[in-house]
Amino acid sequence: MNELVEQPQTQAVVFGTTNVDGILAKATEIATKLSTIIEKKKLYKVIGARKHVYVEGWTAMGAMLGVFPECEYSKRLDREGEIVYEARTLLKTLSGQVIGSGEAICSDLEKNWSGRDEYAIKSMAQTRSVGKAFRL
Repeated sequence: MNELVEQPQTQAVVFGTTNVDGILAKATEIATKLSTIIEKKKLYKVIGARKHVYVEGWTAMGAMLGVFPECEYSKRLDREGEIVYEARTLLKTLSGQVIGSGEAICSDLEKNWSGRDEYAIKSMAQTRSVGKAFRL
């Protein structure tokens, strides 16, 4: 009986190739297009001397690469006198393969979140976890 024996993959296939020059060329092309979108749509905030990309910029990058965020959970943490949510986001390919993740929290004890509605705090924890997943 002939059995197919799979050989372990020793090189990563990225953008359909293992050729470093081809990978870098494609990555540069995507980065240039993404940068144009982020600048044109103002999908960033200047903090100090740096531009920090909004989550919409990160999800645009993900879409260009066929990677999409999925909230694994968003839960309220039990802390006395505080509304605080923790969220975890998975990054998945179209085939459903998990390729990354990120976690974040948001609390009404933060300077910019004091007095905000609970749903907004929960939503920001999710938004932060998406951004963190893509940055990682």
